[in-house]
Amino acid sequence: MDLSKILKINQEKIIRIQNLPIKSSNHDFNVIPISTDSKNLDSVLGGGFFYGKTYLIFGANSTGKTQLIHQLCIQAYKQ
Repeated sequence: MDLSKILKINQEKIIRIQNLPIKSSNHDFNVIPISTDSKNLDSVLGGGFFYGKTYLIFGANSTGKTQLIHQLCIQAYKQ
């Protein structure tokens, strides 16, 4: 899938967005990420899903988006 076509923005803008610094809040969040229970996906995410960050999850129908979020909810509950 081509992210620039899906979001209807050019590749240069996507690169600029990806390189923006992440603003941290003054909240004392636990910095331990929520694991997805998948070593490969956790590796891509830098260890898992982090509190306070925003993630864009997209894909065609029946590709596992809802299942991924369901698994994330279970993992967050366990922590």
